[in-house]
Amino acid sequence: MREYQNGMIRDMQTARIVKPPNTSVITSENASDYHRMRREKKERMIRNEILEKQNRLSANDPKRIRPASNAIEAIAISAGLLWEEIVLNQKAYARDRLQAYQEMTREAGMSNSKNGGENPGNSNPNSNQILILIGQILENRIQEKKE
Repeated sequence: MREYQNGMIRDMQTARIVKPPNTSVITSENASDYHRMRREKKERMIRNEILEKQNRLSANDPKRIRPASNAIEAIAISAGLLWEEIVLNQKAYARDRLQAYQEMTREAGMSNSKNGGENPGNSNPNSNQILILIGQILENRIQEKKE
């Protein structure tokens, strides 16, 4: 028998756990805490990875991609690059441009549309006007290509 620091006892001959560790018992009372800790760890790891990749790319191409000091800034820089490559790109498909525009303005808090539905409490008339103008411009370009 071998006893570990966390209180677990293992039978070394049969390689079975005789007594589980004291700290790792998951019950219905503490399961939500373990889920929350796992989610927070995953989010932290994703943020660190995003920041690392952003800064590695900025080291390779400093004129186009600037370094970020945190993951939110890295995501914002990436959104700016997507804005440049999709929304402002005249050669991109109109549908892709409009979808990218709608998603980015929604995420930036500039649109009153949330998850496909209207949210009257967060109405922003300027974003509605911008969306209408962009839609009209893209519709005109589609018509021009057909002619």
